[in-house]
Amino acid sequence: MRAARLGCACLVTILFAGGCDSTSGIAGIDGTGAPVVTDNALAYGLVTETNAFAVNGVRYDTSAAKVTVDGNPAAAADIALGDIARVTAKPDVRDPSHFVADNVIVDDAVEGPIASIDAATSTVIALGQTIRVTPTTLFDASVLPPSLAGLATGQTIEVAGFRGSNGDIFASRIERKAAAGNFETTGIVMGHNAVARRFTINGLVVSYAAAASARVRNGDIVEVRGSQLLAGGALAATYVELAAPVSGGAGDRVDIQGFVTTFAGPAPGSFDVAGVHTRTTSQTVVVDVDLALDAKVAVKGTLDSDGTVVASDLRRGGYPGPTSGPYTIVGQVFDAYSGGVPNASMNLWVQQGRGGYSYVWANGHFGTNSAGEFIAPNIPEAQLSFWAVKPGFAQPCAVNAAVPPSGVVQIELVAESTLAVLDPPRPLLVRATVLTGTVFETVNGARQPVAGAGVDVSTELDIVVATTKTDLQGRFFLCNVPSRALLYVRKAEFELRDMWVPDTVTASPLEVELHR
Repeated sequence: MRAARLGCACLVTILFAGGCDSTSGIAGIDGTGAPVVTDNALAYGLVTETNAFAVNGVRYDTSAAKVTVDGNPAAAADIALGDIARVTAKPDVRDPSHFVADNVIVDDAVEGPIASIDAATSTVIALGQTIRVTPTTLFDASVLPPSLAGLATGQTIEVAGFRGSNGDIFASRIERKAAAGNFETTGIVMGHNAVARRFTINGLVVSYAAAASARVRNGDIVEVRGSQLLAGGALAATYVELAAPVSGGAGDRVDIQGFVTTFAGPAPGSFDVAGVHTRTTSQTVVVDVDLALDAKVAVKGTLDSDGTVVASDLRRGGYPGPTSGPYTIVGQVFDAYSGGVPNASMNLWVQQGRGGYSYVWANGHFGTNSAGEFIAPNIPEAQLSFWAVKPGFAQPCAVNAAVPPSGVVQIELVAESTLAVLDPPRPLLVRATVLTGTVFETVNGARQPVAGAGVDVSTELDIVVATTKTDLQGRFFLCNVPSRALLYVRKAEFELRDMWVPDTVTASPLEVELHR
């Protein structure tokens, strides 16, 4: 059980740094919340924003960064959503939650001609590499229709993605390229023969006889490029370079996403993520992770002297989908007695499969106009949870909607003065999943109601979805509450009380005792 609730939710599942607008503290890239400045902050993972460049949901100032895409000098504007990037940055000494990038490197998982497509298993073979297309794979505009159906044998494609334990590439982005004879891939060196100057990457034979000063060994993660395929399909590489996801010194902070690629057993300990050796300790915060081969995870921590990531935070890493889209949500925040509520601050949680993000984190702050109306553009297909905030009001009923939208979203706020009576009226938007209860304290052996206590409901990811206050009898009413909700009860001079509500549909009224 947690002793305190996060002030706001940012790109949860894999992202807890750099985007939260909260007065509760500064969240570091290492996941500890400690604003300690170290020499470097290293990141490896999915590009989740391009307008303000972000990897794994953490934004980086790239104004002075050296940017390289496929081995060529580039700009941050050349990087696309769904690309996989390596970042070296430094925390700003004035604001340790702000990161200034020194280097940004984007490499393809593979670029080459399609040899075969298996629609039944959603797999593509290109340059000897098995590419798995998933529901979260993004397709460039060059692929029409934007799906596996838009690809054909013989086309040259460029694929970004993470490799699984058997070397398969789980595609995060696919783009068609001109058939110009450019071949490249990034992966783990196996079967190295120093005399013949050959090795393999997941079945692709790489001859590096023409690659000057290439020094490799089995187990290295390398990027190889060439323009000629030899007899039997071997790649004649003219370029071989180490491409480890993170490379730094002891104490550097690390933020990495990927699949578990080696794993010894179910207990916390040592394993590899995206080929990077990682270990947990008794201090590691582990959230919603069932460690196994090919589990998607997000790791924050620091580098040890041997290059191992010592995890401070390990959690399930469902990759976020695109943080932009073609849909616009139109809605109104209202009070049953006074009508539209002007100048209310708005936020919504955008859930895409197992990943999600805060709309404010991705798009900036917004609120209601003088009539209580709001507009939220730039939203992808997703499930949404809404939260409206204005001093003196509560939102007792959670509001959810699906995208594409089916109409105007209505969010009901209730004035705290309306609740501060003996029997307050129920909200108008009550639909399902009602949660009621009484908050009390014990004084000299007698039970006394606690009026005016704040009662908040959050999802398992600490996303606030409903709020209310207790009435003069200490009773509260909440509705449209999600399953497996977290309940937080608080009032000045009392200890914070938090608890799981495992079955909000059939549960009897809760009895919550506060202690001073």
